[in-house]
Parts: sequence; structure tokens; C-alpha cells
Amino acid sequence: MLAAEVGFELPEGVREFVSQDRIQPFIDGQYTTSSREDSIEVIDPGSAARVASVAECGMEEIEAAVASGENAFENSGWATMPVNERAVLLHRLADLVEKEADELAFLEALDCGKVLANAAGDIQNFCQTLRYYTDLSVHTSRRHSLAVSAHEAWTVIHPYGVCAFIFPWNFPFLLLGWGVSPALAAGKTIVVKPAEDTPLSTLYFGRLVKEAGIPDGVVNIVPGLGETAGAALAQHPRIKRMSFTGSPEVGRLVGEACGRNLVPVKLELGGKGAAVVFDDADLEDTVDKLVQAITFHTGQV
Repeated sequence: MLAAEVGFELPEGVREFVSQDRIQPFIDGQYTTSSREDSIEVIDPGSAARVASVAECGMEEIEAAVASGENAFENSGWATMPVNERAVLLHRLADLVEKEADELAFLEALDCGKVLANAAGDIQNFCQTLRYYTDLSVHTSRRHSLAVSAHEAWTVIHPYGVCAFIFPWNFPFLLLGWGVSPALAAGKTIVVKPAEDTPLSTLYFGRLVKEAGIPDGVVNIVPGLGETAGAALAQHPRIKRMSFTGSPEVGRLVGEACGRNLVPVKLELGGKGAAVVFDDADLEDTVDKLVQAITFHTGQV
């Protein structure tokens, strides 16, 4: 079995998940067999052993995922659900993530070479982020009257529709939380393409979405390569918003693709942030913090 090759005992839930012949995309509330025969071999960077095999998806799966998101947005009641009811489901989802935090942290550490304690912190960060935006949605006013003479006028906020996300390999589950939490809390539906190097925790998330009672099609997860699945998602004319985190080189391609379709896009691209140190700073403490910032997670921040 692939799971046995890593050289140590896996938690039962993790072992069951990664021992599948091929982990499939999560579309319309279920793991759906990909039409492509190609697979992505997920490698443990600590031992170079194969951890799992994941379906390599392409344009057909992206089309199915976007169509599923559209259908859920229009017909599942997610977008029109009273905000308190949607919040109940999202808090239930956060509780399930927290309940299976050990399994998710182990997957994350195994998948992208994280120290287990850091991976556990990422899972907790996801829960905090989802709960924060869920609570914020409950207390956000969606309609504001406008003082216009002789007219009854107001602004009103509606969810956009299908929002697309492409996440990188360094903080897979934490960034999943940062991206999809406000979208789900606002009543949007989502299509996520995780990094081909680190798709496991995001794909595992699909079963928790199902267990939480989130309507089918609200969350869709499609693994694949950037030049196939990622490009198909960024170029899709029916997504309403696009979010990409990754390199400037790929960010230019994503921005160009979205620009052709007039789809608003958020790009968080690579680079090292400069630090401004003032004369009154504690120099020793500042140097220590900067070294930590640059070397944390082997410099992948």
C-alpha cells in the first residue's frame, strides 16, 4: 500500500483516506470519478515515499465543478438561506474540522513537510477564521437606506455566485480557510484547485463539508496541474470572482485570463517583504524576529 511506504504508523482515518486507489475530485457533494486516467503521485518530502495517488483533473472536471456551483447557487437555497441558518451549518463545519484536527494536521505535515505542531496550528487557524467570518456575516447589515430627496433609495448586498480559488503548497489548509471562509459566509459557492503537490487536506475537507450538511455543490474541490486544471479554472467565463496565491509568473497568466472575461481577480504573489527598523527599536529583539520570519517553515513565507 502507498501509505505503508512512509515508514511509520498512520492514524486510522489518514490511512483509510490515502490508501484509496486514486483519490477523486469532490464535485456536487461527492467524490466523482475523473474522466482522465492520469494520476498525481503525492510525495512525502521527508522520506521521498509516495503517500497517495490523486486524480489529475482537467477541463472536463472544472466544467462540471463550475456547473455544480452554479446549480447550487441558484437552486440549493444556500445563497438565499437566512444568515443565521447558514451560520449554524458553517459553525458545524468548523466543529467537525476541529474534531478531526489530528487527522488533518497529520495529512498536512505528511503532505508538505511541516512540523506537526505547525500543521496543527494551521488547522486551528482555519477553524478560527471560519468562525470569525461566520459570526461577522450574522452581524453585517446587507441593506442601507440612502438619503435621496423625493426617492426611496438604498444599497443592498447580494452574493456574487461561483467563486474560484487556486492555492499554493506551503500553507494549504490555512489558506483554504482564509479564502473560502468569507465566501461561504456570504452565501457564495466555490470551486477550489489545490496545489498538485499538496492536495490531501483540501480533498479530505470534502467529506467534512458533506457531513456538516452543506448543500451539494456549494463546495467543489478539483485537483490537477496548474497548466491544465488551473488554467481551465482561471479561463472559465462563468466564474464570478477569482483568487490566486502563488508566483508572479503564474499570477500574470491568471490575471490576463480573468481580464479577458472581465472577472475580478485577487492575486497574492511571491516575494520577500522588507522591514523598516526605526532608531528606537530593540535591535537584538528585532534581529531575532526577522530571522524567525525569514526562516520559518524553511523560508516558505
